[in-house]
Amino acid sequence: MLDNKTIKYLEAQPKSEFKFEKVDKLKLTYELLENIGEKDSHLRDDIIYPCLAHLLHDNHLDKQELIKITKNLISDQYLTYDMDNKLEYSALKRSFTSLQLVIIIHVHNRDNIFSKAFIKEIFDSIIDYYSNEKDLRGYDPSVGWIHSIAHAADMFSQLAKCLELEEKDFESMLKVISEKFKINSYSYVSDEDERTVNAIFNLLERDIVSKDFMKEWVNKLGDYDKPNKYPEAYRITGNVKSLLRSLYFRVLDNEKYEYLANEVKKVLKEKVKLR
Repeated sequence: MLDNKTIKYLEAQPKSEFKFEKVDKLKLTYELLENIGEKDSHLRDDIIYPCLAHLLHDNHLDKQELIKITKNLISDQYLTYDMDNKLEYSALKRSFTSLQLVIIIHVHNRDNIFSKAFIKEIFDSIIDYYSNEKDLRGYDPSVGWIHSIAHAADMFSQLAKCLELEEKDFESMLKVISEKFKINSYSYVSDEDERTVNAIFNLLERDIVSKDFMKEWVNKLGDYDKPNKYPEAYRITGNVKSLLRSLYFRVLDNEKYEYLANEVKKVLKEKVKLR
C-alpha cells in the first residue's frame, strides 16, 4: 500500500509534467509495480497507472531496466498471476499489467529496444495469457474497471505494429481473438469489440495477412455452436455479432477493404443471422 506522502507526490506529477524530480525513479517504478492491481479505483486508475506509464514511456529508465521490468511483467508474478482466480480480484493485477505492457511495446516500436527473440517471447506470453484469462468482467461496482479483454486488445494493437512479428504470429492472434468472442458464459458490453477491432485494423494496415486468410477467419468466426438455452444463446451470438459489426463499420468506406466488408456482411446475414 502506498503511503500518504508518496500518494501526494504522485498526485502532483501531472502539474510538473511527470518529471519525477527529487526521487529515485527506479525505486518508485518498482513501488508502483507492487501496487499495480490496487483495488481502490482512484489510486489504481488516476494515480498509479498514469505515473507508472510515464515512468516507462518518457525515457526515465534505461534500456536494461526496461528489459528487466518487462521480464517481470510477463511472468506469473504479474501477467499470469493467479490465473485460477483463487483471489476474487486478482484479475486487476493481470489486467493493469496488460496496460503497462501496452506502453512498453509502444516504447519498443518507437525506440527498438528489444531483440526479435524477446518480442516473440512477449508475444507468446500475451497469447497464452489471453487464451487462458477467465475473468472477463468489464466493470465491477466494488473496484471499478477490470476490463481484462479490452486491455488485452490494446496489447494486440501495439503488437500488430511490431516489425519483428510475422504472418503466422498474427494468424495465431486472430485465431485466439475468435475463440475469445465465441463464448456463451459472458456478454461483452464494455467496448471490448471496438478495442479488439482497433488491433485487427492495425494488422490490416500492415498488409501482412492474406485476403484469403481474413475471409476464412471471418467465416470461421460465424461458425459456432449455438446453445439450446438462454441467455447463453444470446451471449455467444451477441459477442460474435458485435465483433463483426464493429469490424464491418471500421472497413466499410475504405475501398482497400471492400472485400472484407462484403465478407463480413455475408457472414452476418447468412450465418449469424441479423434480426
